[in-house]
Amino acid sequence: MTARAQLMKISIPTLPRAAARNLLLAALPSQDRRHLLSQCEQVDLVLADVLHEPGERIRHVYFPTNSLILLFRRELEHSAALQRGLKRYIHVVMCQLAQTVACTRFHVVEARLARWLLMTRDRAHSSDFHATHEFLAYILGVRRAGVTRAASSLQRRKLIRYNRGDITIVDHRGLEGAACACYELDRETYANVMH
Repeated sequence: MTARAQLMKISIPTLPRAAARNLLLAALPSQDRRHLLSQCEQVDLVLADVLHEPGERIRHVYFPTNSLILLFRRELEHSAALQRGLKRYIHVVMCQLAQTVACTRFHVVEARLARWLLMTRDRAHSSDFHATHEFLAYILGVRRAGVTRAASSLQRRKLIRYNRGDITIVDHRGLEGAACACYELDRETYANVMH
């Protein structure tokens, strides 16, 4: 796999509703949020869309939950609240990245897959999304066969439905029970830092 960004297909509501569902944008003061949204454009992302090639100058910021695009540097200069929000968000992402490293080392594939599915549900605000075995194997750092076994197990336990990359979380509570403790730690970190 290359360093290309890979995304799930997520349906996009109207821009103001989408912004309200993005916690980073929702945390901005209303004047900053309105100004920022006036500079944004909605895009529909499809699995394997390339957002940025290595070595290219970064010209846009993407809010993947709702696929908003804006010119990054100019808006950062305009809004101190956006700067603070992004710094808090980067802190959360770095903490979650460190947690993922430990999770990958110490937890079984099934628990890691459950964690990833729950995190995706939280970010996509949907229990239905599309992710291939190849993509999940890449994300989890395992062979495709490991993803097949883990997804089959979660499906047998009636926690998810999985068919040709279309995933539906059927039992949220049960999937939380199948996930490793890292999922709850990630949620707590996000809640404590972002709020």
